[in-house]
Amino acid sequence: MNFKARCVALENDGETQTVGFADSEFGPETYVILQRAIEPDEQDIRLGLDQLYMTINDQSRSTYGGILEISISPGLVVIRLSAEAVKELRADGDIIVDIEVAEPSMREIKENLEVLANGRCPVIAVDGLE
Repeated sequence: MNFKARCVALENDGETQTVGFADSEFGPETYVILQRAIEPDEQDIRLGLDQLYMTINDQSRSTYGGILEISISPGLVVIRLSAEAVKELRADGDIIVDIEVAEPSMREIKENLEVLANGRCPVIAVDGLE
């Protein structure tokens, strides 16, 4: 899956960290939402709900876990998925997001992805994004 994100949303409400990419701010056709509970409780951990949660385009295309790596470079975010996640999400492979917005900055996106991942998968900055 490859698309151009003309809208990027970063949110931390104290309970959940969210990073979203969409082709449009209003009525998007293509979008990816990544979420994780900041402090999962014991039940969440037992059920595997402490992993990264991802939705693609529709709530029926969602999964917990399965993100192997997130790489970020100027104007580009690549989310590498496990074979199981590709199947659960009904995706055609990894997710490649061309970022076409000036705000938030790529650095802000990277920082939010790092908080989101929290050691569950590597967030790799390439081409000068540290």
